[in-house]
Amino acid sequence: MDIQSKKIVILGIGAVGKCVSHYLPEWFNFDYKNLTLIDKDASTADFPSVVNLLKQGATFKKYTILSTNVQNLFEKILKLSKGDIVIDVTTRTDTTKIITLCRKNQLIYLNTDFYDEVPASIKPIMCPTEFAIATTHYNIENLIQKTQHHGNITNILECGMNPGLISIFVKQGLRDLAKYVLQHKQNKSLKSCLANKDYYNIAKILKVRVIHCSEIDTQVPEVKQNKDLLVNTWSCVGLVDEGCEPCEISMGTHEKIIPVHPRFVDDSIPQVAIINKDGITMRFKSYVPVFKNEVEKIVEFKEIKGVSVHHGEGISLNMFISKDEYAPTMQYVYRLSPLTDKIVKTKSRAELVNYTLQDKWRVMNMYEDKLNGTDNVGACFILETNPINADDKKPWGWWTGTMLNTNYTKNVLKDNYFGPTVIQVMAGLLSGLSWIIDNPELGVLFAEEIDEGYIIAKAKKYLGHIYSGPITGVKIAGYTVNNLMVTNRDRKHTKYEGI
Repeated sequence: MDIQSKKIVILGIGAVGKCVSHYLPEWFNFDYKNLTLIDKDASTADFPSVVNLLKQGATFKKYTILSTNVQNLFEKILKLSKGDIVIDVTTRTDTTKIITLCRKNQLIYLNTDFYDEVPASIKPIMCPTEFAIATTHYNIENLIQKTQHHGNITNILECGMNPGLISIFVKQGLRDLAKYVLQHKQNKSLKSCLANKDYYNIAKILKVRVIHCSEIDTQVPEVKQNKDLLVNTWSCVGLVDEGCEPCEISMGTHEKIIPVHPRFVDDSIPQVAIINKDGITMRFKSYVPVFKNEVEKIVEFKEIKGVSVHHGEGISLNMFISKDEYAPTMQYVYRLSPLTDKIVKTKSRAELVNYTLQDKWRVMNMYEDKLNGTDNVGACFILETNPINADDKKPWGWWTGTMLNTNYTKNVLKDNYFGPTVIQVMAGLLSGLSWIIDNPELGVLFAEEIDEGYIIAKAKKYLGHIYSGPITGVKIAGYTVNNLMVTNRDRKHTKYEGI
């Protein structure tokens, strides 16, 4: 795909930024002299994949992005003009300011998440809704409306793995699930909804009660790590900032109880419960596939007890497949990589935040740490009952997503630099950028609003094994927040009344 005429700017050359810039030449035909990499840390330019790009003619610029200087960066220093590309993979920057500038200047823009210049992790929270993802989404929708007169150039927000590809897998999973049911029984309404890509009614007819973004990261390094550092397979700062903010759950219409004391619960936003306890301390049950036989692609399922940090897909998916009459519960349940999980379990909130303030962290990568393991992440659907066996009244599940391990990244992708986690994020961003180039004037979109078939076709090479099928061999604990919440439960519960 040819983008020779466009300037390309990658904001933030951390783990994801390095990976995106490394794979950019595989996806696009561009002039290296038009590629600029921006980061506040000059040492990031010493990483081998970045060095290779600079040798080809790309530019690295050390620059600390602030709300007060980003306009100068775009307009005076980089001299960006309509149709140029900004890929934003920064943390602790003013995302709203950056989006506004891109809208005003009609720049192609993609990001993976929304951040604040001063995050909630280091700023007192006066009101739990202040830093809620739901609040951010409503503010962004307002911003989109107020800037639409500048033009309709396509931007995709929250377009990494999760948020991003996870929404693509939710759509694909609902379609696959509907096809599976129709192979076993006739249902004219379901058949019509499938033909019309009516995801809301597919979920409603099949009694989908829960949709988790469920993830298990098993990656461990061969190289011994510094015990005084917080380590992770993706942004340590991003993890702390997301994890040290209130847990946020999009509540299904079937929910009746939140097993948390009412003083911790804010449900002032429709179909959203904000639990004023750090998401990284809240653990929930979910279900993920792991390989039983990788060669023959045979999987088995296991129950995980993962943290529930708030994530944008829970809100954007709620907007996409929910109404007042029906909504599934949606949240992110994440089994952290073993080293990260051990640290998170033993450190206080203040200690975790302090890692980020004193730069006592590092993101592990394949090149320096020799990672081994897998990152399996996808849409976990929990239905009220088995949709093809009326006699089976127990909760029933389906999972659709990516199973990417280091055997695949090293031997198939021939990647000696990056691990599965950041490669999955890269695949979301660059498949999204491909879609933008083919659909240049559709305005500001979220991942739910783009074609899942196109994205999966573009991204699948980088996602290892894509599994879509029933959850088998494991008992599903239930389909309510009360059934699935493991930690930080209170003796007194909150009655949930919905909208």
